[in-house]
Amino acid sequence: MKKVICYLLVLCMCITGMMVMGTISSAKSNWKWPVDGGRVAEGFGAGRGHTGVDIMKSQGSAIYAAKSGKVVFSTYHGAYGNLIVIRHNNGMYTFYSHCSKRLVKAGEKVKRGERIAKVGATGRAYG
Repeated sequence: MKKVICYLLVLCMCITGMMVMGTISSAKSNWKWPVDGGRVAEGFGAGRGHTGVDIMKSQGSAIYAAKSGKVVFSTYHGAYGNLIVIRHNNGMYTFYSHCSKRLVKAGEKVKRGERIAKVGATGRAYG
């Protein structure tokens, strides 16, 4: 099987619309890294007005919910491609874009670490 490098854009946004990015791998934060392994290809705030973190991982790899919450959006959305947005109890939202396949629907509740999508390069993914 040919290894394809794909991207997962992850960003967190407060209800106020202010963009934030913390150390989601921190034990204190209780956030889960959204893929097993992977490598940050482009960080938060990098070129092209980048508002998330691109994580390189092989096509079809599992994407996990970083924290428990409710899926508020699961559809194809232009530059983001296949996009899932989860609202968390702390007023934050996580966005998972460029997915090759979405495994959850709007309205579903998900648990931290639950598989929600597969890595892909849909929409405007650079690589």
